[in-house]
Amino acid sequence: MNPNDLRGRAAHLRSQLPPPPTAGGGGPPQDLGHRLLTLPRGQDEELRLSLDAYEGHPFLNVRIWTRDADGRGWWPSKRGVTFKLRELADVAEALAEALDLMAEHQDGRPALPPTGLPPRRDRARPALPPPRSAAGSE
Repeated sequence: MNPNDLRGRAAHLRSQLPPPPTAGGGGPPQDLGHRLLTLPRGQDEELRLSLDAYEGHPFLNVRIWTRDADGRGWWPSKRGVTFKLRELADVAEALAEALDLMAEHQDGRPALPPTGLPPRRDRARPALPPPRSAAGSE
């Protein structure tokens, strides 16, 4: 094959390709999940709740998104949390309890018992082993 023919074919192929991404990785990523709620958090931030999936596993994503410097796009921040499908019932129950406590607060009743916080209903975690002492410090 003639090198000039190859160069011509390469030039034709390049003309058919989309433009390369700009420096900095291109534009902001798309929020591909099913957005349930967006709450403004100041002028350049918003809190988004979205149902999404990773490798076929659904989850609820609660994350702060930040407007970029030129004000045209939104970027997900590291500030956020995800809840697995099996955790959503517990989260919903805790939110319902929070609504009840806030309603009591709005009615002028103490939202929490005067003795302190009610007992937590977290799932039990295994106890951590005691820390090992440094060699020679005993």
